[in-house]
Amino acid sequence: MKSLRIFATALIIILLPVIAMCQSNPKNPQTASSVIDLILKTTGAPLLSQTVDVIKEGNPETPVTGIVTSMFATMEVLKKAVEMNCNLLVVHEPLYYNHLDNTKQFQNDPVFIENQRFIKENGLVIWRFHDHIHMMRPDGIGTGMIEKLGWKNNAT
Repeated sequence: MKSLRIFATALIIILLPVIAMCQSNPKNPQTASSVIDLILKTTGAPLLSQTVDVIKEGNPETPVTGIVTSMFATMEVLKKAVEMNCNLLVVHEPLYYNHLDNTKQFQNDPVFIENQRFIKENGLVIWRFHDHIHMMRPDGIGTGMIEKLGWKNNAT
């Protein structure tokens, strides 16, 4: 859960307006894709055509009930998101163990199968937010790490 706090610190400035937007109209909630678009716009970074910052699992048109941020989408994080009634997970690292989330070699792997089953049964949307957050100035991940590690006074 330490990684969750580090990532949350880096994203707080970006996600506060997004969370407020999601909660502003419960009768017409924002979709995962509209929330993601707003996050990307808020970074101020140029949009990349080649990026790993894509929805890894789930339907982009899913109405967002809540947002969880984490460095990794572990089963513990997935379960906590469901417990908190959050269905959009913003994660920094790959969902399926390799940079491009190639899953061909995992089709018979019981851990992979269980993760996919849990995500689908609970209507989760997993979005990887890696490239664009590193393009922010200052770097969003670096800022969160410096803050969490207490290095703020030593940062240059």
